[in-house]
Amino acid sequence: TEVFVDNREGDVSNLLCKACPSGSFSTYIRDDKGLTHVCKPCAVGHAQTSGASTACGPCALGEHQEELGASFCRRCTFGTYQNVTGQSQCTQCPGERTTMGLGSQSLAECVCKTGSMDVDGQCLPCGKGLSCPIGSTIAGLTLLPSANVSNLDVERPFIKPGFNSLPEAPLTIYQCRDHCPGGAPGTCSFGRIGAVCGECPAGTFASSLGPCWRCREHTAALWLTVGGVVLLPGMFLAYHLLTKPYTAKNEVSGVVGCLPGLFVETVQNLLVISAAPTTWPPVMIGMATYASVVTLNLEALGLACIGSMGNIGVVARYFCQTLVFPSMVGILLLTFGFTRLLPRVTRGFCSCAPRAMVCYDRLARIFHIPPVPPTAYSWTWCGTVCVIGKFCQVTFPTMANVGLSPMMCYKHPGGQQHSLTKYSNTFCGSGDHVAMLIVGSVLLSFTTGFLALCIWVACKAPQFSWQGQAAVKFLFADFRPDIAWFGIVALFRGLFLSLPSVAVPNRPNVQLVLLHTVMLLSLVLQGYCQPWKSPAVNLVDATSHFLFLSLLGLGLVGLESESDWILDILATSVCIGLLVVFGVVISVFALVMIMEKLGRAIGKKWANLGDVPESRVLLRLLQNLASSIESSDDLHSVEAAMDELGTYDVRMILLCLTILEMETGLSATSSARHKRAISQTSRLSQLSSQLSESSRIGAGRALASSAVSKRRASQYTVMQRASPQDLLAEHGLPGDLAAQAPEVQLVDLDNKGQNDADVLPDPTNLVSVSG
Repeated sequence: TEVFVDNREGDVSNLLCKACPSGSFSTYIRDDKGLTHVCKPCAVGHAQTSGASTACGPCALGEHQEELGASFCRRCTFGTYQNVTGQSQCTQCPGERTTMGLGSQSLAECVCKTGSMDVDGQCLPCGKGLSCPIGSTIAGLTLLPSANVSNLDVERPFIKPGFNSLPEAPLTIYQCRDHCPGGAPGTCSFGRIGAVCGECPAGTFASSLGPCWRCREHTAALWLTVGGVVLLPGMFLAYHLLTKPYTAKNEVSGVVGCLPGLFVETVQNLLVISAAPTTWPPVMIGMATYASVVTLNLEALGLACIGSMGNIGVVARYFCQTLVFPSMVGILLLTFGFTRLLPRVTRGFCSCAPRAMVCYDRLARIFHIPPVPPTAYSWTWCGTVCVIGKFCQVTFPTMANVGLSPMMCYKHPGGQQHSLTKYSNTFCGSGDHVAMLIVGSVLLSFTTGFLALCIWVACKAPQFSWQGQAAVKFLFADFRPDIAWFGIVALFRGLFLSLPSVAVPNRPNVQLVLLHTVMLLSLVLQGYCQPWKSPAVNLVDATSHFLFLSLLGLGLVGLESESDWILDILATSVCIGLLVVFGVVISVFALVMIMEKLGRAIGKKWANLGDVPESRVLLRLLQNLASSIESSDDLHSVEAAMDELGTYDVRMILLCLTILEMETGLSATSSARHKRAISQTSRLSQLSSQLSESSRIGAGRALASSAVSKRRASQYTVMQRASPQDLLAEHGLPGDLAAQAPEVQLVDLDNKGQNDADVLPDPTNLVSVSG
């Protein structure tokens, strides 16, 4: 038959014996008809694959079978093993362990799961910075070659890039700021050493490019000598530029003078934000690296080589870094004293100074350069204070960042230790950190004191004498006289850009949002005020703000992805755009200034982004307008038309009329009104003409002028004129007449044939006129 039968009752002539199928075996059986064979299913834990067998084999090690009559044994699944043959079930691995494959045959094949590591027989979670594939052990981590093998193809644990650990404590992970390629514990790039690869070995120093360079003889002395050679002419050039007369008028030389300062400030801000822990483009990192010298980064100049065999400590290095700023102030004061004593010392002994001045005068006549008077090399106290203030103003972002550096502590994985952001090998709370906090607090006190002094100067400068305005001219020299306070905005911006790293050092997303907010507020103020005297500088400043904000936005996106070629291209374009904007603009205006010195009067058009009407043309237009008003018979229609003007138009007209009246002397009573405005603003300096220090010390070196004082008085007058109630109250009118102010008619009290807009009528006459 086609099937096996259970008995041989009946007719068995047609029965034939066949082989037993898979999963069963043949065994003897004797019944009443004699000896025969029968197929029985394999027991659990056994299997028979081929059939035609007299026995089922037990499942091998690593296999099991829980069913009867199985033709094969199943391998133990992941997380189980079987070390005994012929079993129906596999044994589960203990705890959080699993197996690396199927058919595990012993307990030893139970290893830690992915994301954990075997530590003394226990599977512990791998922290941040460790990559732990299945079966990770400490031995596998420490046996890695000293190279970056951190890729998914290597089935051994490794330290991720950006992290490091020490070979003696491989599970204590530290987060690096730089130079940590990952791989085996203790692996650093560029020859760095330490838990976070933040130090160079003895006898070397950290270069601005990253590698540790070997200290050579007199390395630091060489850099200091080069710095001194550059510093000496730079100080005298800065003094010469800063002691020019302040004028509200825009000049090409002023544009060329303020653009490098704006560029240095932008570079400093770029260095500050580059410390934010996100994915920045290589071009930006390169820019920050090469520009570190601009921020007086002495470490990149071989500061560590000053000590014996280049082994100066981190506290000493930080102290030297903070000492740069007061040292520069001291150098400027010594220069002031030296220049004051030099004429007395060299009098009668050396004639080289007069000869040098004669040579310079000849060159000045050839190249149309203003001649320098004989007393120009002798610094004044006001000029020295101005140069000191300008140095502190330009370096303020770096000064604030260096002072706050000991307060920037970021957390390592596990949260047990913290390191300084800029000195990552220094752990927060250590003795070195406490010493750095003390030094940084002193510098920070100096920084905040300078900021408070500048705020006071911005409020009180119009009240200063001409000497006082000359000393604080650094704060408003590049700005319009009515926005002379805008230098304070730049100082606050430099301070606030460093504060996010102090407040939220472990939240890079919050840091970038705060940085973005600071720059956005700065851009809003810049766009609203247009503070620079030159429209070209306003455009450059707004463009740099826009590129800066774009870079911060790309930094926010970089937090979500390690590397994206599209983001890299965009960020690289923004960085190159910053360089191109400043490089092209500075080069163009330098060329324009040279051409202007050679007689080509094109500087005004470039500096103002267009033609500026001449004064005689404006005066002629004013004369025609005055004649038109005097000859007009229908002033009511003019008044109705002016009522339709917008708010900004009306305010602009009032400001222009007030400036023309008070600062150009167009009105006979402008002097009296000017005195009254000055008195109301707490004795603002009465400087009716452009005063300068040159009238006091000679040689045409103007250090101050009355433009700021006069414009402050004009602004006060505008505020008084813009409010009829205040204007009436100022002249003693009753408060209930304030509502009638629009009906007040100005009468001709000075008998000059016209209504006088500068002298209000007597209150009695005013009431009678208005009914």
